[in-house]
Amino acid sequence: MEHIIVVQRLYAELVQLIVEFKNILLKNRKNIRSIAYKLGPVCSLSKSPSSYELKDNLEDILSAFEHFEIEAGANAKLVIRYPGIIAINCEATFNKVIRFVNRINEHKKLLHNYIADNGKPTYVSDGVGQSNYVKNDLLFNALPMKNHLMMTRHIDHEIDSHSCASFTWNVDFIHRKITDVEGLIAKLNNKMFEPKMDLTNKQWQQEIEKTIAKIESYANNNTELRTIDPKPVEPMVFFAGSKKRIKCKLPVIVKTDGEFKFRKLLAPPPKHPLVIKEGRARNYKRLSEHFYLYACT
Repeated sequence: MEHIIVVQRLYAELVQLIVEFKNILLKNRKNIRSIAYKLGPVCSLSKSPSSYELKDNLEDILSAFEHFEIEAGANAKLVIRYPGIIAINCEATFNKVIRFVNRINEHKKLLHNYIADNGKPTYVSDGVGQSNYVKNDLLFNALPMKNHLMMTRHIDHEIDSHSCASFTWNVDFIHRKITDVEGLIAKLNNKMFEPKMDLTNKQWQQEIEKTIAKIESYANNNTELRTIDPKPVEPMVFFAGSKKRIKCKLPVIVKTDGEFKFRKLLAPPPKHPLVIKEGRARNYKRLSEHFYLYACT
């Protein structure tokens, strides 16, 4: 019970800090240009956000910083993101806001560490053997219906002054070299009696056997094998004259010395191709339409 009380206290303190942070921005709105987008949870099949909504009202944008709620039964990994910019054309206001940002981020870190140190996380395995976080029992008991990731993610800010920003999408893949071929084959054999919904047991078993035969053939020829999973489509923001790219999950706080411009707005999320065919000096041959397994030549 003691840990629950501590988490509830830390959460109440965090909420109060965010309220004060928002009030400073609202009181100085004449010196602020802002824009943000509300992106729904990433679809597990398409790897793109499930929804897209423009936010150009400061009150709506600031609500992103206190959106911690999740729906009953929702996967704790499925977060709502708010990429955006809050540009402040007043150094005194900017410095005051950043002091609060630092305090908020430190408090988020404290809350995150306390939950991690005193709670028991629950993980489940997905279809490709990856372990995914579902919930923490302490958080669940202390703050039901609050999303751990959304509540503890930090607010980004830029110390350097900027005059304009652009948005884009990052569409990429996660490459993992397969070093344990026998282990991979064992995992596939374990899936022999777990057919996909659109296949019969016999069709699925034949697909597994064909995939294993290809793996063995390429491995015997010393061909590199990889698991290449499509990475969820991510929004990014960048500034003129800077190589830095920020994969923002919340609006970024920026200082500006004049009128701030949004050179390129964030377009609706693109479709992820899901399958990779060519890379830098490499060709990729997918071994099965049901697995992201590739032979790399």
